[in-house]
Amino acid sequence: MGATLTEETLLYALEIGGTTRLYRWDYRQETPEETGCERLTIQELEAKNRATAAAVRRRTGIQVYYGQAGVAFQDMGPSGYVGRVEENPVLISIALEAVDHFTRQYPQGMFQEMVTEPVERLELYLSGALAPDGDGSIASAYGFTAKLTPVRVVVMNLDLLGDRSQAFFEQSLAHEFMHVMEDRIYACAVEDEIDYLAYWECFTPGEEAYFYSYSRSYPLEDRGRILEYLYAGPEGAYAQAFEEPHIRDKAQYLCAVIRACFPSCAGADRLPWETLVDPVPFSQYQEAVMAFEPLAKG
Repeated sequence: MGATLTEETLLYALEIGGTTRLYRWDYRQETPEETGCERLTIQELEAKNRATAAAVRRRTGIQVYYGQAGVAFQDMGPSGYVGRVEENPVLISIALEAVDHFTRQYPQGMFQEMVTEPVERLELYLSGALAPDGDGSIASAYGFTAKLTPVRVVVMNLDLLGDRSQAFFEQSLAHEFMHVMEDRIYACAVEDEIDYLAYWECFTPGEEAYFYSYSRSYPLEDRGRILEYLYAGPEGAYAQAFEEPHIRDKAQYLCAVIRACFPSCAGADRLPWETLVDPVPFSQYQEAVMAFEPLAKG
C-alpha cells in the first residue's frame, strides 16, 4: 500500500487480487460516508496523466514533462539546479491536476503571448527534489525558471506536494510564471518605448514595502512574490498584507503593467490575481513612467 496526503485529499493505493487500485478520499466533506473516491488502476492513472498533460499542451502550448523526462532540463545546459527523478504516478497526478487548474485560470492565449524572441516555446518540468548545481542558487527551491535557448523552462519541485496543498502548488506556479511574463514585458518596453519595470523603484521606499528580504535584493523576486500572493486570493495567508499602502500600490501597478502588455488580459473584467486589489488602467501611470529617470547605480 502507498499513500499521499495533501491538505485536500488522501490518495492511497491497495493491491487487491493482484490488481492495484487507486482510491481518492476528499476528507474535507462533512459526511464521512461520502468519501468521493475514484477507483483506478495504476495503468488507468498513468493514462489519465498523459491525457491531462496533452490537454494542457493543446490549450496553452506548454509541453509538460514528468517522470524520467521531468529532469531532462539538465541535459539542455546549466540552469542552476539538478533534479531528482519522481515517478510516483499518484504524486504526478496531483501535480498535473494543479497545473491543469492553474492554466485554466489564465486568459485564453496568455501563455502563448509569453513566448518572445529568442524563446520559441515554453516547457514545464515536474521534478523531484531540486538541489543547486553550483554557486548562486538557493539551497532548496520550490521551483525555478531559466532560459535555455530556444526554450524557456519552468521546473517545479514535486516534493512541495508532500506537505502542502494543490492550492499552494498553484501559487508557486504563479510565482514562476510571473518571471516568464517579464519576458514579454521587457519586449513591450522596447516596442512601446516605455520602461515599464524601471518605475518599480518608486514603490520601494522601505522595509514595509517587501514581503521578505530576498525581494528587496531582487525586484524580479519581489514581483514574483507579489503575484504569488495575489493569486492566492482572499483565502491566502498574506491577503491582509495588501491593505498596507506600499504593498497595495506595487500590486496595482504590476496588475496595470500586465494588462498593458498582454492583449489577452486587456479587456478582462477581473483577472485571477486581481481579487485583492482594484484594477487601475496603465494610463493612470503613463505620464509619470515616461518622465521617470531611474536612480544611478553604485
